[in-house]
Amino acid sequence: MTKKEKIILLILVGVTIVAAAVFVGIYKYNLGGLIHTAPGNSNRNTARMPLPESRTITPQDRKDLGLAEGIDGVIKYAYKPDGSVMSYVEITKDTRPADDDGDGLSNDLEAKLGTDPKNPDTDRDGLLDGDEVRIGTNPKKVDTDGDKVNDGTEVKYCLDPLKLDTLGNGKGDAANLKAHPEGFCSTAASPTNSATNSDSNARVFIENVNSTPSVQTNSAQ
Repeated sequence: MTKKEKIILLILVGVTIVAAAVFVGIYKYNLGGLIHTAPGNSNRNTARMPLPESRTITPQDRKDLGLAEGIDGVIKYAYKPDGSVMSYVEITKDTRPADDDGDGLSNDLEAKLGTDPKNPDTDRDGLLDGDEVRIGTNPKKVDTDGDKVNDGTEVKYCLDPLKLDTLGNGKGDAANLKAHPEGFCSTAASPTNSATNSDSNARVFIENVNSTPSVQTNSAQ
């Protein structure tokens, strides 16, 4: 090998070593996951943050997450695959009365009301029995206010199922809906358009307890 070839080889080896050092200086790996290091400063490592301590849900947690009375749980924390921290509620006790059809009314209450404990929508108007009790409509009557529009349709199109003429224009809900089949959700406020399914037998998972939590429900085992 000539002297010139040796010099070229040494240069190539040096370049390779420098490139490898720069790469290692940017990213390092350990058993706990990826550690990011700022280029040019091997001491600025940002490792996984320690997990917060588990805690029992508070009355405010219950309110924010819509947890029914009778459900107790603990907020716990875990790492996501990307190394960030997620939180979730582990249900520790559920003493709510039995609700076989999951409509938000216990079997005992359905027996008192005369609704069907095996059918979540006794009158088949498109609203759960529990939601009907909550908003004041009759869970055994398809059209509570008698305006010839069933309760579920009125809620869907932002009409009031407790009023014959939600808009107050003298035409009545049936005529107004026929004239405007797209409904009135962009123009009329209805006390019922926030009707939601009950949480029945649900396990609740919180994605981020430090901000407005996104809640996902899965049927309990």
